[in-house]
Amino acid sequence: MTVLCPAGCVKTSGGVFGEAKVGFDPRSSVCRAGIHAGEISDLFGGALELTHVATPDDLLPGSIANSIRSLQSISKTYFIPIGFSKEPSKCGNENILKVDLEKVKTSSFLKAFLDSSDPEMTPVETILNWKGENAFSGGAFPWAPAIEDRKPWIQVDFSGGLMRLERIETKGSQLNPFPWSASKFEIQIYKEGEWNSLSEQFSADIASSSHTFMTPLLAEKIRIYPEAAADSPVSAMNILFYGCEAPLPPKDNSQILIAVIIALAGVALILALVSLLLIKRTKSKEAKFSKTIFQAPNIYTQNPMDTIKNMKYVFYTQLATGHNQTTQIHPGRMFNPPYSNETQYNIPFIHHARKMTTLPPVPAPYAHEYSDLETLPIKKNNVMQENCFKDNSYDDHTYSTLG
Repeated sequence: MTVLCPAGCVKTSGGVFGEAKVGFDPRSSVCRAGIHAGEISDLFGGALELTHVATPDDLLPGSIANSIRSLQSISKTYFIPIGFSKEPSKCGNENILKVDLEKVKTSSFLKAFLDSSDPEMTPVETILNWKGENAFSGGAFPWAPAIEDRKPWIQVDFSGGLMRLERIETKGSQLNPFPWSASKFEIQIYKEGEWNSLSEQFSADIASSSHTFMTPLLAEKIRIYPEAAADSPVSAMNILFYGCEAPLPPKDNSQILIAVIIALAGVALILALVSLLLIKRTKSKEAKFSKTIFQAPNIYTQNPMDTIKNMKYVFYTQLATGHNQTTQIHPGRMFNPPYSNETQYNIPFIHHARKMTTLPPVPAPYAHEYSDLETLPIKKNNVMQENCFKDNSYDDHTYSTLG
């Protein structure tokens, strides 16, 4: 069976009989029994699943838990409430956390409360020890603050480790004639360098009283501020913590990630600068190379028939003038003699054909006007003779060189 409980059931009426370790009498208020068992929170309420058990007459003890007092009962049946929203225990329900007594601190402790003029009477302070470490020793003597301490507290340092606290159990002094106890207390926890107060107030009694943390507390230190009961001069307390050492939280790698990103960005920047430098050097070398004087190669730049034409002209000139001058035939170049007296260069420059003025006079009967064309008519024995070479297919003009 499932029951949905509202918030604020602690202050409602309805008896509770039994406790979570054994079970609750069917006459109990289901929602208040669920709060007593620590399965749901009074602040938020929650859903409970009930498991009924039949048994012979059994004693169901009473206790105080989560601000609800349950009564003892005898019943043939009982039920066990199970909360849907409760976080399961990771330490074990009965795992008592050991406390280093040397790490216990208090605002004060009770040294003596009775002065006697009888020299044979042993002072009370030598009989009872109310120091702070007694609260966790499990002995008969609890811790009690000084009577004049208006804001007493007791603190436990877990030696820098992070502890998971799932439940706290307190009780008052069981010593006769000192039935002192606290009626309620507040809690502060210390974690990651700062103190934080829990908004909830927890009830206490001279008998054992426990409180389950619906969300376990993670603390490096814990401090308790008790308030004395109305019939007690001081708030005497014995304390038990149920829990275990908490696993280390996952490391925050954001700083490492930022450092890696910065390092990669630095490497990328260096590579970019090196690339720019190499590009700049390459361009500088190209610019330097382009400024270098280029010497044109001595290549053949004329028509393949130029050499033959030059040979023809030399032959005809010798024939007309009767001179037997030796002219070196060089393929791919124009002949300065007898064409012109211009300076000779490697690369020819083509311009309009012109009549040559540097030739010696040609005596008759060989005298004639030179044509602008390469093919020259020749008279021999008053007979016109054609050049043995035919005209080229292109308009062959006289070549000269750039002077």
